[in-house]
Amino acid sequence: MKHLRAALCHFCIGLATSLAQAADAEQTTESAPQQQFTIGWEQLQNSNGYADKYERYAHEVFDLFAQRNGYAFHYVQLPINRLFSAFVIDQSLDFKYPDNPEWKKELRSKRSFSYSAPLATRLAGAMVLPQHQGRPLAAIRTLGTILGFTPVGYTEAIDKKALSVVRSNGYVSLLGHAMANHVDAAYINVETAKDVLKDRMRAPGALVFDPGLPHQYVELSLSTLRHPELITRFNLFLLEERPSLAKLRQKYHIEE
Repeated sequence: MKHLRAALCHFCIGLATSLAQAADAEQTTESAPQQQFTIGWEQLQNSNGYADKYERYAHEVFDLFAQRNGYAFHYVQLPINRLFSAFVIDQSLDFKYPDNPEWKKELRSKRSFSYSAPLATRLAGAMVLPQHQGRPLAAIRTLGTILGFTPVGYTEAIDKKALSVVRSNGYVSLLGHAMANHVDAAYINVETAKDVLKDRMRAPGALVFDPGLPHQYVELSLSTLRHPELITRFNLFLLEERPSLAKLRQKYHIEE
């Protein structure tokens, strides 16, 4: 009986000690300062705070990743060209989103970038007036696009001076130029164009996607020069949180 009482006594003391240590550890974790990181984000001058569903989805994914790992992300919005300069040249930002290795390749040479698995894939192509749909590339003389965008598929024609580029600071001005026939086509993310035409310009169908002109599906990733280890952790998070991310995609009507 004495041995049993002694054993119980030791067990209770050990349990109390473990609980106290766990409480101390929890308190330490809660009081530990969060690691702070900056994510560079594209800002368009006349977007007036507009964020499409892909941007809202990515924002929630990053916030969930930060919550799971005790990080704090600070989002820094800059015009596209200034964003590239701050991220690549000045290296004053920890991460950039969205990013793709094909964008501004001349700025990426001799630097070691780390890219996450893509958060989304988007169709980028030419939006034209309905009556102009089906014209060949040779008939396109002026191409509108966003300042800082890379019109992949048109670079050869641009280099040969067969195509001139008109750059706008935002979606509305770009699409407005195309609607007014000031440019022959507007190179833009197709879904974004349709949403802006419908929701902001109240002109659904005023421009249509032309699949006969150069277009591509663009993978959007998180990138870094400073923290490749966090990209590895983020990729693991994307695998581990597939059910949660599937719900987010469903919320924003984004296909996997």
